[in-house]
Amino acid sequence: MCQFCCMDIFSFGNKKNITWIGYLAFFCLICYCSVFFTSNLFIQPKEQKWNLTKTLFCIFLIFYTSRFLLIKPEKKDILNNTAIFIIIAVLSFILALKGLFQLFCFEPRFNGINMVGWYDNSAGFAATLCASIPFSLFFLKTKGALRYVSILFIIISSLTIIFSFSRSGILSLGVTFLFYLFNYYVRKRKKIFLLGSVVISSILIAGLYFIKIKSAKGRILIWKCSFSMIADRPVFGFGSGGFNSKYMYYQSEYFKNHIDSKYEMLADSIDHPYNEYILFIVNYGIVGFLVLMGFGYFVWKSYCRCPQHESFIAGLCLISVAVFSLFSYPFAYPFIWVLCGLSISIIVVNAKYSIVIPLKYVRIACLFIIISTIFIASGIISRMIAEIEWSKIARNRTQNNYHKIILRYSELYPVLKNNPQFLYNYAAVLNHNKDYKRSLFIANKCNALFSNYDLEMLIGDNLFGLNKYFIAEHYYLVSSHMCPSRFFPLYQLSKVYDATGNKSKLLNICKEIINKPVKVESLTIVMMKNEMKLKYESLKRL
Repeated sequence: MCQFCCMDIFSFGNKKNITWIGYLAFFCLICYCSVFFTSNLFIQPKEQKWNLTKTLFCIFLIFYTSRFLLIKPEKKDILNNTAIFIIIAVLSFILALKGLFQLFCFEPRFNGINMVGWYDNSAGFAATLCASIPFSLFFLKTKGALRYVSILFIIISSLTIIFSFSRSGILSLGVTFLFYLFNYYVRKRKKIFLLGSVVISSILIAGLYFIKIKSAKGRILIWKCSFSMIADRPVFGFGSGGFNSKYMYYQSEYFKNHIDSKYEMLADSIDHPYNEYILFIVNYGIVGFLVLMGFGYFVWKSYCRCPQHESFIAGLCLISVAVFSLFSYPFAYPFIWVLCGLSISIIVVNAKYSIVIPLKYVRIACLFIIISTIFIASGIISRMIAEIEWSKIARNRTQNNYHKIILRYSELYPVLKNNPQFLYNYAAVLNHNKDYKRSLFIANKCNALFSNYDLEMLIGDNLFGLNKYFIAEHYYLVSSHMCPSRFFPLYQLSKVYDATGNKSKLLNICKEIINKPVKVESLTIVMMKNEMKLKYESLKRL
């Protein structure tokens, strides 16, 4: 899509410039929404960027393909991506400045995190800067003011990535500069450069490991459990969303089989393996990964077919994202998809493949695309409207209006029934209203989409409320193994054993809570431990 923004494929006579400006304006709008857009109208920060970006893309696609049905296209060979590259460079510079202002407390921070820009965490912030830097490097080959401005942009963006302490970002930045230097300055000393690059990269990775050693060890646990998932379904994987729906059960099984593991205090609820390649293999198996590698090989061969400066910059963007993907989740953010789409289209178009498709088939395909896109866009817009309503409900919730809230949740359910966050909130509201049967039904619907510590606890609470103690015990045990450092599953198990009169298990669970190490001190845990001490002493007297 983005490549078409910088191509005037159609001849409109006097309207040619208007067409070009229109495409450029649409690209600016998509970039703005995917990076800068934030709103209090939505509950989920990531989703608001995604929904608006997808809607704008659908609108662009409808108008662009409509022209094929009305006007005969005329191919044009000369492409000019300079304006697109300037937009990306300026955008990343603004984002970097925002991050620096947050670092030095000139701008408000998000949830206490130093540098996030307009994102919900530093991963999206660093990924955007890393993927954008190659487009600033493009202008180092130019002369005059533009070159010096690009140097300023590169320095500011690079320092911002380093100050953000994003390990994936620092590694990606280093690899990007190494590839750029190799391609333009040290190609003649290839062996020495490659050896030096390997040594520097190894030292960098080792150093980054020790910056946040607990986080690094936590990722090793996640990868261990993810490899178990791959081993169970290596060929085709678990399908789309398979990681979210199954991973936490594998983590629970791991801790069930590894009592007193060194990872116990590091475990938490996980929705991503912090590696895009592992995520892809878990979801789509080795077959899907081979297809992805085949597409990557096609892009590489397209670059080799015509390795000009623009194509190299586009490839550098893809390399930056590929390296970042080794230890993080850049594809959770729409702007990364925009940049990757732009980069791939630049490389493929510059390869100048000669493919002739009869116009009537092109128009049939365009008609199909338009109809499909209209349906997709209408679905996205209806979900956006429903999410705005959901946000209003969540913010205006009080103890006295639960019946009205439940009614509004039921009205939104047909539209948002595939949104796990909505389903969890709906089930939680029903549970709070002591409607355990309906809450259990909605929670099980949610459980089909994702697995989560809080969801397992909610299902257990519903079963406990329905006096199904033995099934509730199973869910509390599973949630306890999912996150072994948590106290609440054990506390709820004490209630189950108290209700069923199982004195021996109750004594054991009281003792376990009393002696359990605390990850984060809180008044709730102190009160819980005191309660278990009193209960343990009273049981011992009997």
